[in-house]
Amino acid sequence: MLLPELNERVAAKVAAVEGERLRIYWEGMPIWGKLSALGSQFLELKACVVASTYCNSWIFEALDPADPIRSMARAYSSIFICRSDDQKEAYMERMMRQFKIDGVLYHDAKTCANNSNCRYGLAQRIQKKLGRPYLIINGDLNDLRMYSEEQTRTNIEAFVEQLLQR
Repeated sequence: MLLPELNERVAAKVAAVEGERLRIYWEGMPIWGKLSALGSQFLELKACVVASTYCNSWIFEALDPADPIRSMARAYSSIFICRSDDQKEAYMERMMRQFKIDGVLYHDAKTCANNSNCRYGLAQRIQKKLGRPYLIINGDLNDLRMYSEEQTRTNIEAFVEQLLQR
């Protein structure tokens, strides 16, 4: 039901965020307990999160029911978190160009190192290659004791200002 509406909006170039000023790439896991607050903040700032590696991490296109074991191995080994840094960089570069990304927000999830791709220089390498600023926020996907709402809010506001000044 929604696909025709989505296609119409894409064809008419209707932005998801009215008056969109910035396009953000969210790298890492969502902060599930703060999706609404973060969504509201991005809306207020007229910044739209348009791409993420996590959203498609669990899509197993390589899964073949006729060859389940081998295809599960291929599918699992091809998801983002299982790839080498070179593959991660190449993927993010493609997505950043395709979605015209202004900046990258990395979520360093304290209880899920595999989905925190900001720990070993990926952010710095991509910034050097593409010149896109980045912000690392600390938190966790579920344990909100590891998340400071005020600190994150302030950091995102400053990041958006930095991006707008470019």
